[in-house]
Amino acid sequence: MTKPILLEKRAILIAVKTQLEKDIDILNSIEELKELSRLCKIETVDCMIQRMEKINFYHYIGKGKIEELKEKINKLEIDIVVVDSELANVQIKNLGEELGIKVIDRTAIILDVFYQAAKTKETKLLFEIAKLRYRILRCNEDKKELLKEKLNYLQKELNEIDKHYEILKENRRKSTIPVVAIVGYSNVGKSSILNILAHENIYVEDKLFATMDPTTRLVTLPSKGEVLFTDTVGFIRKLPNNLLNLFHISIAEIKNADVVIHAIDISAKDFNEKKQVVDDTLDYLGIDKSKIIQVFNKIDLVDDINSENEEYILMSIKENIGVDRLLIAVESMLRSRLENIELLIPYKNTDILATIYANGEDISEDYKEFGVYVKGYIKKEKLYLVKKYFVKK
Repeated sequence: MTKPILLEKRAILIAVKTQLEKDIDILNSIEELKELSRLCKIETVDCMIQRMEKINFYHYIGKGKIEELKEKINKLEIDIVVVDSELANVQIKNLGEELGIKVIDRTAIILDVFYQAAKTKETKLLFEIAKLRYRILRCNEDKKELLKEKLNYLQKELNEIDKHYEILKENRRKSTIPVVAIVGYSNVGKSSILNILAHENIYVEDKLFATMDPTTRLVTLPSKGEVLFTDTVGFIRKLPNNLLNLFHISIAEIKNADVVIHAIDISAKDFNEKKQVVDDTLDYLGIDKSKIIQVFNKIDLVDDINSENEEYILMSIKENIGVDRLLIAVESMLRSRLENIELLIPYKNTDILATIYANGEDISEDYKEFGVYVKGYIKKEKLYLVKKYFVKK
């Protein structure tokens, strides 16, 4: 259940629709910004959308719209104006001076929501650093030095924490247990999927960015093999690429994963747009499409859906539908990325065994007269490392 939030400020949300954007996309983006603003204790009193060929470089919106906005600010007793785009410093400054009121952009709202949702010290530091960098670019000269000093101090703290994380990451890399990352748009049910797979009860809240810190659990597959499933932070539309660096832990989990599950809330009216946001982000990160499994979640909330399409897996956590099929699909994909091997490794080259175990499954050894006879499976991309030891048939 969503906790009630005491709203402290009254806002007008504004957006510009250019010829390249669809009406429905602008409306969906505004609705999302309303919810993000609410999480920052800001009540949306009204919304304004201006149609323009291109965004005004100096004020974001046109002069006529500024006058209309001034009237609404006075009439509705508005405290703040929230813009559904990332603004340049000059746009925030000029628009704020014209309106005589504080102006913030979508990026500032997102950073504030991220910081509030962060649980671990590292994640809080990451977003505090990001907020400082954002402020440094948009503040007066007399404040910049103080902010830079604070930024340097926090960066040193973060570097110390990162050293510890690197050790944990290296230990994970050496592990032979496959890793599956669950990705998706914010609030599509990723944590709920992890809960049902791991037979656990990780806290799930129905709001944007309820999960900011990756959660990892050990899950047993139908073949009794074990896999680490990780619930990563949700993505969101209009997130600047430079802010993706804030999720370096989640991004590392996704990039290093053997399988990526893309969870999609099929009941959302704009699910196609949200799906595309995640697809584009995964492309930007260079994630191999062949290791992605698409899951259409919350099918209990949808009346008409093609259940015979094998391109995706249908799931309902509420009705316990699709869990077994998802685990079988994960197991099948893990096996498809492996190659069967039979090797005879000379005793002088047995150092290679550590690499085989780190990148293989079902490995067995038998000590023969001329070396170690090895059977099992190894990742296809690592096959070149052991090719010279193949047993000729």
